[in-house]
Amino acid sequence: MKNLSEFQTRKEWQEFIWLEFIKKLQETKSAKQLQETVEIILSAKEKDLIIKRLTAAFLISQGKKYREIGDILWISHGTISAVKKNLSKKSIYHGSQYYTAQNAKTKNDLKNKLENSRSKKITIKDMGEATADLINWLNSLPIFIPTHGKNRWQFLDLRYKDNMRYGKNRLIK
Repeated sequence: MKNLSEFQTRKEWQEFIWLEFIKKLQETKSAKQLQETVEIILSAKEKDLIIKRLTAAFLISQGKKYREIGDILWISHGTISAVKKNLSKKSIYHGSQYYTAQNAKTKNDLKNKLENSRSKKITIKDMGEATADLINWLNSLPIFIPTHGKNRWQFLDLRYKDNMRYGKNRLIK
């Protein structure tokens, strides 16, 4: 791994670390291994924040208003705005109009869909039905992860392999 002094800026270093982390996640061989890797790194609060941001992105794509999203998820308008800007920044997704326009066949159909989606309040019952839509939407997001690497993070696998072979209660000396 590169030394911190080899990077010209902190941002460059952060991007390098993030890409290495993404590569590590990509190398996981099963959902269980991926879950264990993520749970080692993220706290319960961080997982909660990620879930709220993903759900906010989904609700934005459904054409919900900031106030509705804030009431459902208990997040600020600033957070919702940041999620919306990140969705539209340098990607093929441009807010709720993109998603509804994909499914609409005519301008009138698009107008009706927008009016219906904005006037309908989301209830707890609807959230259960929306979970499948959220998962499908997450699967449709483009993922641009490089498929090559130099196994710089191979040492992280040692802990996992050791746990699988000897059990989690083994003391590593």
